[in-house]
Amino acid sequence: KMFDGREWMRNVVLTGVAFPGVVAAVGMMVNGYMWHYHSSAAIPFTTLLAVVALWFFVSLPLVALGAYIGFTQDKVEPVIKPNDLERIPVPTPLFVQPLVGIFVGGLLPFGAVFMEAVFIMSSVWLSHVYYMFGFLFVVMLSLGVVSAEISIVLCYFHLGHEDPNWQWRSFLTPAASG
Repeated sequence: KMFDGREWMRNVVLTGVAFPGVVAAVGMMVNGYMWHYHSSAAIPFTTLLAVVALWFFVSLPLVALGAYIGFTQDKVEPVIKPNDLERIPVPTPLFVQPLVGIFVGGLLPFGAVFMEAVFIMSSVWLSHVYYMFGFLFVVMLSLGVVSAEISIVLCYFHLGHEDPNWQWRSFLTPAASG
């Protein structure tokens, strides 16, 4: 609505069906593979039916309700109007280039977590007992903090150089650590 989209119903349907549908399809295929080999890790069929029922009777109505409430509200107007004058492209330094920023922004959090993951895996392989889940929780928190810090710093650089695509870069920078 804010960006004057024309196909909002399509977006609502894809939000409620596409991503959960892909995840459910992959889960069903993996579970079918486990059933075929009589694995004890296979999810029972009644549990799968309960999850599908939750999806259809809880998730989809909530997506529809959220879309209805969102589209009945007034359109959010920006505080300032953007300037219609065309800007002259300014050469950007290397660290503001898209691929370099995304690579560096993903490499730093990955490097921080990789060293801790090597420590955990070596303790598992050498049959040492540590409090692994507590340690993994701390590793996850450090990944979140480092990703947020890198994203904020690089987003600041992009805004300082008046990059019009700063929103995507602020998303892709921490996502590149995966």
